[in-house]
Amino acid sequence: ATGRFHQVRRHLAGIGSPILLDSKHGDTRVHPAWRERGLTRLFLHLARLQLPALGIDVHAPLPPDLDAVLAGAGLQVPPRVYGLAPSA
Repeated sequence: ATGRFHQVRRHLAGIGSPILLDSKHGDTRVHPAWRERGLTRLFLHLARLQLPALGIDVHAPLPPDLDAVLAGAGLQVPPRVYGLAPSA
């Protein structure tokens, strides 16, 4: 793992939002439940990157494996994550 990747993991854990399946900084008590739902890797994804000064606004949907894990848990990514207005 790179230093930057470790920084992200440590920062997220420090603000109370550890990455799922992070055995170093996460809550290992919840790992078995997520593994049963099919999670096989760290649940880390950049959904949106905005660089307004450069006119960049890029969206990336969840990869199929992570999307399937959420769907299996009855969850979904809120539209606001992608900069979309919630549906009425």
